[in-house]
Amino acid sequence: MSGIILYSSFFPSKDQLFKGVDFLNVVKNNFNNYRLYIGIQTNTISEWEEIIKKYQENGLDIIYSFVEPSLYVNSDVSGYQKAIELLKKDNRKIIGDFVWFGHSKGVTTNTSIYHDYCIKNFWGKKKYIESRLKSDNEYGCYGTHISFLPFYDKEKILNLWNMYSILENKKNVLPFMFVNTFFVIKLHIFEKMLSGLNSIFFEKKIVGHNGIGDRYFFERDFIHFVDILGYLPIFEEVAPNNSWLSPNNKTIENEIALWKKN
Repeated sequence: MSGIILYSSFFPSKDQLFKGVDFLNVVKNNFNNYRLYIGIQTNTISEWEEIIKKYQENGLDIIYSFVEPSLYVNSDVSGYQKAIELLKKDNRKIIGDFVWFGHSKGVTTNTSIYHDYCIKNFWGKKKYIESRLKSDNEYGCYGTHISFLPFYDKEKILNLWNMYSILENKKNVLPFMFVNTFFVIKLHIFEKMLSGLNSIFFEKKIVGHNGIGDRYFFERDFIHFVDILGYLPIFEEVAPNNSWLSPNNKTIENEIALWKKN
């Protein structure tokens, strides 16, 4: 099995580099025939680039680049922007069945709880996750935790995607997000978006639900080209917070059922 990994990274100090090393070791062990595209956030120390080069020398297929300072956003956003740009500009044929998204979670907060969780339950469950996605043609993307967004402006997100890419609008936007920005998308769906992706997606600060430079764009808004194209999200559990309950107590399952009918 082969595919693509898009990774947004930020390492401002040496004491957090072990998280990047943990990630690269999982790639080496579980994804060694995947292509890895790494966007490196502004103000990352040079030691991270040196580590990446060592893994390149040991056989991992890695393309990386630093984010332009003018595109800086205080989150994973600009790193993902850069990683997708690197993939878009790679002249090689895109291979595989899946695109995995992840980032250096926990670096700025100096915590390891979610990092450890993802190493085990996201990156560490490649076969399980890809098998789940393959089990139904309706499934388009996967995240471990989903959260329902009761006050999400669906029309705004649809308009944003019509600005960024040429999409066949088969369905309305589903009001959800994959918490913490770790998710997997089927490659053939991702390619439909990528093939029509406008250059402004890479050249300017991202515009999201909350405006220019929206730090939650990839966690909350990016994934919706999948449901616009008519594919369902799958997940393990609803996020452990209260935001998934709307004023009418509709769960994400209710919202998905309604989306299917329309």
